[in-house]
Amino acid sequence: MSDYFWKTYTEQLVNSLTANNEITKFTNNPAVIGAYAESTVTELIRNFVAPYICSTGSLIGTAQIGENLKQLDLMIWSPTPLPAIFDSAGFALVPQQSVHGVIEIKRSAYSSVGKNMKDTLDWVEENVKGYRKLKPEVSKFVREGGNPNKLVGKLDHEIFDIDENHIALGVVCVKESRQKDKVLDSLIESGRAIVLQEIDVNGHIKVNTSHVLHLLEYLKSVRCRIVKKLDYEGVNVESIAINLGERSPGSLKKMKHT
Repeated sequence: MSDYFWKTYTEQLVNSLTANNEITKFTNNPAVIGAYAESTVTELIRNFVAPYICSTGSLIGTAQIGENLKQLDLMIWSPTPLPAIFDSAGFALVPQQSVHGVIEIKRSAYSSVGKNMKDTLDWVEENVKGYRKLKPEVSKFVREGGNPNKLVGKLDHEIFDIDENHIALGVVCVKESRQKDKVLDSLIESGRAIVLQEIDVNGHIKVNTSHVLHLLEYLKSVRCRIVKKLDYEGVNVESIAINLGERSPGSLKKMKHT
């Protein structure tokens, strides 16, 4: 009964994807089938993460400029702490502090799709940071006036609760049974990629239930990351003002009356 529920639930959840079975009456071209699947996957993701924003484009920052930028299929972002620029018609250049998840969508498992996907996923993981929050005991130590020098030399995981989930996920919309890709298989095994649908030797399309559920779990982790990052992400206005030779405004915090 449980297996039936999950199979039926995920098929209905991505009902527009399973409608691709009807498309095969007109074409068996994976590129055409994949193009339709890509648009419906994007719509599914937008609905799930609302009110957060989904855009194509790239992420920007002090270390991401010029030709170093990669075109990204789908960024999940919030306009806090920094809004995007060139934000128009679904395209945006988003400061990396405001990017909370990236999905690389491939219409089909074409030749070398795994390598291309891995290159992009690795770049995102290198340039987008998850949340870092002081462990409760460390936070208490600091609040109570503990000597910060005692924290010097400690490893990050000893001081912070660190985001352990993947920042980026690869999504292949349609994969034919004859298509083989060891790099893609490796990404799937490590939880970094999924294949939503497979076409068997008879041309029938099957929705991969566990892969759809993996996508939902990924999107949930992105929503959790947004809340945690907003607790501490911000801009050091005073430091930037000094570097630019400007006189910065005072603190946003109210002055304490004595």
